[in-house]
Amino acid sequence: MGIRRFGTGIEANALLTWYRAVMGAGRALIGAKAFASCARHYLHQQSAQRHGILTVMYLAAAVWP
Repeated sequence: MGIRRFGTGIEANALLTWYRAVMGAGRALIGAKAFASCARHYLHQQSAQRHGILTVMYLAAAVWP
């Protein structure tokens, strides 16, 4: 719905934009949600210390750029 409403240029994540161009919007969304779900499961299985380390890595790699 967001692509229909705001157009293809609204996505700020370059990786998702590339996935959408290569695989289509539906598969890119399913892939991103599946990855996020797997990452959440992995974080749930780890200790609190790793939560902090992975949070910092996520912020540095995904949010800061």
